[in-house]
Amino acid sequence: MKWFFRIIGLIFLAFAGLVVLGYFISPNLQVERSLEVKAYPEEVFEYLEDLEAFNRWSPWFARDPDADYIFGNVDYGVGATVVWRTRGETADHAAVISSQEIIAAQAPEFVQTALLLNGVPASATYALSSTDDGTLVYIQFERELGGFPFVGRLGKGGIEKKLGAEFETALSRLKTIVEAG
Repeated sequence: MKWFFRIIGLIFLAFAGLVVLGYFISPNLQVERSLEVKAYPEEVFEYLEDLEAFNRWSPWFARDPDADYIFGNVDYGVGATVVWRTRGETADHAAVISSQEIIAAQAPEFVQTALLLNGVPASATYALSSTDDGTLVYIQFERELGGFPFVGRLGKGGIEKKLGAEFETALSRLKTIVEAG
């Protein structure tokens, strides 16, 4: 019986240690990526301010291209919205509802969106700047990693790496689409 209580105590101590460790990790998840596209900023901007065009290259669409999409009344620019529901209704994954709304835009410089990804608020800013050979597309994505018990923060590095790879792939798709024009 002593062994049982020792094992339970060790499990509790390990969990408490993880909670303390997680407390000291920043809850802010931030991913930044950029890529140069051989096109004018105005040409690239079209794929940022129009959410239907955005879906052709976005990291959210790539996660589940078979999702059901509903676009809002505004076609593009500030106020444009899209809500999607994944079809992942299996024993392992429940369907997920997410949304994106353009909350600020200035042609052809930037678009800022507010996201709700499976109930978790996030934001993404897409900025454009002219270069000698075209346009530099810069993405900054931010979201919080939850609060107590702080254990979710321990996987922050892996989440950043995965999202970074998804954004790099999305930027490559954008580059291909725009340059094929």
